[in-house]
Amino acid sequence: MKNSNFQPVGFKVSYINNYPKGKTDDPEPFLLSTYAMHWCMMATFMNRLFTREDMKEFLFRLAITLDTLKVMENWFSCDRLMNFSYRNHLHELTAHDILLHYGLEVTDSVCNGKEREFYMSHIAMGIRNAMFAGAFEGYQVIGPEKKGKQTTVISGEKHLPNVTDQLIKNAEFFACDILKGAPEGFFEATNPAKTEKIKEIEARKKAIADLPKFDITLIPDRIIHQCLKTMMQPETYRYYTEKAGRDEFEEEKYRLVYFAWLWANGLMVSDGLSACEAEGIHLDHEQYEFRDDAGGINLLQTYENLNVGKILPLLKGVGIRIE
Repeated sequence: MKNSNFQPVGFKVSYINNYPKGKTDDPEPFLLSTYAMHWCMMATFMNRLFTREDMKEFLFRLAITLDTLKVMENWFSCDRLMNFSYRNHLHELTAHDILLHYGLEVTDSVCNGKEREFYMSHIAMGIRNAMFAGAFEGYQVIGPEKKGKQTTVISGEKHLPNVTDQLIKNAEFFACDILKGAPEGFFEATNPAKTEKIKEIEARKKAIADLPKFDITLIPDRIIHQCLKTMMQPETYRYYTEKAGRDEFEEEKYRLVYFAWLWANGLMVSDGLSACEAEGIHLDHEQYEFRDDAGGINLLQTYENLNVGKILPLLKGVGIRIE
């Protein structure tokens, strides 16, 4: 969905200088190493490689995430990093392959990658996400575990590295060492597509900075209770207003009113089948657990189940903090 936090995942190679073109009769439009790069960037929470620092951070995270594959040992002993599979055939990924993909984008986010603190506390999730994404097209660096004929387990827990101070130190050295192989001026080179993309990202960041900020204390109690009566079943409303503790009530009040406020102020995006918050808005989907028929969390279904449409006029233009 355009201008939302839900951004499609795929390969964008037009920002890469001199990306090798396949033959006109070649049915495979990408280098096979691009699939491995996509897997690795998903696993390390890197969205694009647009700067020298992006590439350094990616290499640092790669060394940690794939420590169980002995990536650093492979690099120092035999000048390759790891094997990857593409449609049941094994291939090698080298440091040259990685540098070749400077400029690659795999997720169209306003940030080039998640913060390192987030990455370090979600390594298993990153591996799982990459496994899941690669499973659809048949490419993996670490593949799902087969259990029996019919069961496939997608989990990163088994491959979690033991992150020690020494591993971090080695990963930093590894990243810097590979960067030395880049030719002079390599990270300064650009192209028109990348220049335009950078301008677009800056404009999106400015739009995010200008988004209205929610402040529930600016909404009159009368409106809040009208909203809660509409969104809750009568017995649920009585429980939260008469029996629940203050903290429990405040938490549920904030959860529901914030969700409705986003809709009322144009900060949710919907395609008629599902919905997502606008780009730059924080919304924990797990807090809205009406499940759709496929077992996922469909915020459009949540909108309907909570009768949000009936209270939009009450919340439009209110609860906005001026900074």
